[in-house]
Amino acid sequence: MVASQKRKSEEFHVGVSWAEGLGKYKLTKVVTLAPRFLIKNNLAESISFREHGVAPKDRSVIEPGRRSPLQVMRRGQEKLLTVAFSGLNAQWLVLMTTEPLMFIQSYPRSPPINIEDIGSVHLRMRARDSEDVRLVRADVQIDGSTIFVAFCPADEGWPFTIENDSDYTISIAQTVVTFACSFL
Repeated sequence: MVASQKRKSEEFHVGVSWAEGLGKYKLTKVVTLAPRFLIKNNLAESISFREHGVAPKDRSVIEPGRRSPLQVMRRGQEKLLTVAFSGLNAQWLVLMTTEPLMFIQSYPRSPPINIEDIGSVHLRMRARDSEDVRLVRADVQIDGSTIFVAFCPADEGWPFTIENDSDYTISIAQTVVTFACSFL
């Protein structure tokens, strides 16, 4: 369910679910309102998150082991999320000038992921104050009316791409792997 907010360019996302009451409330319907998108940080460091193309908002930093709702988003856009390791270099875009040149310096942040696409996505993120690249897995799952996005270390290794530059046809098979990444 999407309810319009005061500003016409934004939407407030809320998940609605209902269940039968228990005990003396067995003839009652219990309606639960919950955040539509819930972001969880299972990494060892805090992360900053924001909707892609939008300035960071209040409560956009998640400490390790914590979670935070993402409720207000742009209307009519794909639901894209960008994350970065928190800290002084977690600025998203900085305009720098050195006479006579002007250039834009972008700091370490992930490529945007669509948080409505259920499944796992691997992200390459640069560590804070370092050139080290870390592999992070974003697990997007749905439970009831809430979509959970958990950021976990990708301990299973780097995914890879196979390119066939030959003149021969090749067959590739894939197996299903279950990852252990908790949301609660």
